[in-house]
Amino acid sequence: MKKLYIFSLLFLLPVVSLLAQKKQREVWLIGSVANSLTYEPVFGVKVEVLDAADSSLVAEGKSGNMTRGGSFKKMAYVSLLLSRPGKFLVRCTAEGYDTTYNELDIPKFYKYETSIEHTQEPFLIRKTRQQKETHLEAAVVKATQIKFYNKGDTLVYNADAFELAEGSMLDRLIKQLPGMEVKRGGEIYVNGRKVDELLLDGKSFFSDDRQLMLDNLPAFMVKDVKAYEQQDPHNPFAIGPDSKQYVLDVGLKRQYQIGWIANAEAGGCTDERFLGRLFALRFTPHSRLAFFGNANNLSDDRSPGDNGDWSPLQQATGVMKSYTGGFSYDVSQREGKYNLKGDARLAYTEGDYQSQGSRVNFLEGGDTYGRSASTSTPDRFSVNTNHELSFILDFQRFDTIV
Repeated sequence: MKKLYIFSLLFLLPVVSLLAQKKQREVWLIGSVANSLTYEPVFGVKVEVLDAADSSLVAEGKSGNMTRGGSFKKMAYVSLLLSRPGKFLVRCTAEGYDTTYNELDIPKFYKYETSIEHTQEPFLIRKTRQQKETHLEAAVVKATQIKFYNKGDTLVYNADAFELAEGSMLDRLIKQLPGMEVKRGGEIYVNGRKVDELLLDGKSFFSDDRQLMLDNLPAFMVKDVKAYEQQDPHNPFAIGPDSKQYVLDVGLKRQYQIGWIANAEAGGCTDERFLGRLFALRFTPHSRLAFFGNANNLSDDRSPGDNGDWSPLQQATGVMKSYTGGFSYDVSQREGKYNLKGDARLAYTEGDYQSQGSRVNFLEGGDTYGRSASTSTPDRFSVNTNHELSFILDFQRFDTIV
């Protein structure tokens, strides 16, 4: 009987040892699931860990709300029990979402490690795009237009290729042209280079006040805008970099090269503020005559938001009444033998500036106080006029044959 008992004990020892060897270490993987676009937590997602080599199932779970160490951060947690380290694919499936795969690499289990945190890089799942059936009306195909191109050394902009609101003037068109910038006072820059003169069909137009042309020429009349260099007409024999002018030439459409244009504006408001403006232009291919007038007491002619350089720091002070008027003309012979042009401008401004101030100086021996007030009413009257006559002398050569 004793021999039988010893034999049974020896037989059971290998079995217990074998079971102990088969028992493997397991570690919890704590992860989270989020929307791939918004990174918002997604609850109720089925999460499956697959072996990267053969796609066999290793672990599975479902995302849900779980308290993690008193954290108040809202996350969709999932707990997965892993029996071994390795490279895995995490498959996420949920209603309304595309089945999404995430790569997961766990090189090894560290000693005494019972869980692995993987919440900083959530498993992402992509929302399914809703397919919507839409019946389209008949489509009209229109040819696209080239907005600008280079013709030799000339940069040409096609005005018809730009969308403008009804009633827009030339300044709105130029502000839309790529590389163009219009600053206060009518200063124009093309790709960072300042424009020296603004031309209308190749001829100067109120050279001292180009803002008149920008504010009063309707954009629908413009065919194209050209930027190029030309010889300075006041220094025809000059040589060197200073002998060239960079000009912006506004070309009119053929149907608008003969006719009249006029526009007027008037307004009034509280505190006896008023505004009045008139502009008229008669033009042909060989002549041009323009009149303008402006009266206001607004003290400011800026428009916020036009080019980003408007700020309250530039706001005008006081009240200034301004009255301006003038005319411009340009007449040339058909063959170009002579050209007569000029302009005149009258301006009167009346200012009323008042300022008051108070000051306190905090001193150890006692404070001191001060008040100040000033009033000024400057008036200014100016007349500017320019006239120019140019002609070409035609010398003929006579050869005498004896």
